[in-house]
Amino acid sequence: MKTTRINYVICLICIVLFSSNINAKTGNKLHSPNFPIHNLQYKIISFFSNLFDENDDFKISSTAKNGEIEIDSDVSLTKTSIAFADTTGDFRSNGSGNWTDILSWETYNGATWVPATEYPGQSAGTYTVTVQSSHTIDIVSNNLNTQNIGSIIINGILNLNPGGGGAQFDTTLNAGSLTISGTGSALNFSGQKTALYLPSNSYIEVINPGNITGACSNNTKIYIDNKLIATCAGGSGSTLTFGEIVAGSGTLNADILTPSAYSSTVCNGQVVTLSGSYTGTPNGSPSYQWTLRDKDFNLVSITNSTSATTSFTASIAGEYRVSLSVTDGSSFTNTETKIVIAQSVPTSGSISANQTICSGTAPAALTSSVNGSGSTGAIISYEWIANGNEPILATTATYGPPSLTATTNYQRRTVSTLNGVACYSAYTTAVTITVADNAPPVFSSAPSPISIECSTNIPAMTNLGWTDNCDGTGSVTGIDGSLVGGTCGGTITRTWSYTDNAGNNALETQIITVNDTTIPVLAAAPSDITVQCVADVPVMTNLPWT
Repeated sequence: MKTTRINYVICLICIVLFSSNINAKTGNKLHSPNFPIHNLQYKIISFFSNLFDENDDFKISSTAKNGEIEIDSDVSLTKTSIAFADTTGDFRSNGSGNWTDILSWETYNGATWVPATEYPGQSAGTYTVTVQSSHTIDIVSNNLNTQNIGSIIINGILNLNPGGGGAQFDTTLNAGSLTISGTGSALNFSGQKTALYLPSNSYIEVINPGNITGACSNNTKIYIDNKLIATCAGGSGSTLTFGEIVAGSGTLNADILTPSAYSSTVCNGQVVTLSGSYTGTPNGSPSYQWTLRDKDFNLVSITNSTSATTSFTASIAGEYRVSLSVTDGSSFTNTETKIVIAQSVPTSGSISANQTICSGTAPAALTSSVNGSGSTGAIISYEWIANGNEPILATTATYGPPSLTATTNYQRRTVSTLNGVACYSAYTTAVTITVADNAPPVFSSAPSPISIECSTNIPAMTNLGWTDNCDGTGSVTGIDGSLVGGTCGGTITRTWSYTDNAGNNALETQIITVNDTTIPVLAAAPSDITVQCVADVPVMTNLPWT
């Protein structure tokens, strides 16, 4: 067995020596040659680690970023923290404390370590920052964004968001690399909503027994060049799972083809197609495994999870984490993770109100009784349609229809646009604008009833004015009805009538009463006379009256 192990070690040394003939070694990095193929990446593969039994605890991990080859090794018999020759300007922890407290740090002046006058990242440089073994450095300031740093080495604990509050906590360390190495060393995420950002060309090395620990949710994240490369994938205290891990006898990289973007947004209830593949040269035929977690980091069942192509329905609002793991015949696994954000279902709100208008007129503006809603951070707009059909008439919360000649129904729906993706609510209950004239004209007040002595005393006819909601205004001449009763004791009804263009009629009347209450007046009778005999009575005469 020992001979076999020695042979394995000799093979490993040969690979390293071959690499050293091509590249000059600096620290623990081998810089790849400038071959004509642009961006060619060389990776020393950790396929030797499984050849040793568990008690040997021999691990080689390698990660190539931007043309660099890194060889990180840790032998269980000689576990040590990473250390480099001190360079002027380097920082190291002076004990446990806060990152931005200068009392937490020492700097190297070229000859010895002296108290720091500023914290690491306060000024730009190519210096190395080391958190020494048994020291804990806390980053307590949210949105800390350092100047450029050469590298960060964690031999102790770098603790992000030690307060662990519920608010989002972001830290940007503009370091070329971040290495976690040594017994008890860890990058610790204390809060559920904690994110670490590293710049373009940066990389992370985790050298056994270094660890990434702390609170665990799908909101515990590590970004490189604003690309999410890791989210916590287990219970509290577990390490993070990294995508694009090199494994196998060659390079094996899981590749999620659909969706193509790292972070994509979909509408609630939308079927999301997933397709994947791999790049590199695996040992044997690779197998696939899709894993889906919802916003609460719960596993979501997915059909055909071992196929290269599958799908799921985004029925829960929030962030889904979609992971594709590709495993080759040597049981080496590479995982890529992407984010799918499912919008909440937009609500339509409600509009008002039903109206009845005249043909050729415009109704009052339709108002928003209740505004629609959508996902947090989404841009809310609206779409109005008439009679259940497009085109879209307006995109605002309210809408002023044009003049109408026919009854028309209007509806509105909410458009929730997040990350450039528009999702739609159902349409509201229709508001109906009825084109009809159901209102009769309105007359001015008719003259009051009058009483006359004789029918010959009927007053002259007058015009009576009217207004109409659709026809406008005008006047009409009245009509006297027949005398009902005698000429000296009856009634006459004077009527004004108007019918508008819709057939609505209005009527006003005046009652004229004929009532002779004046006693007639006779002319004076002849004077009294005295006669002697009956035969002397004068002849009867007529007496006029008025």
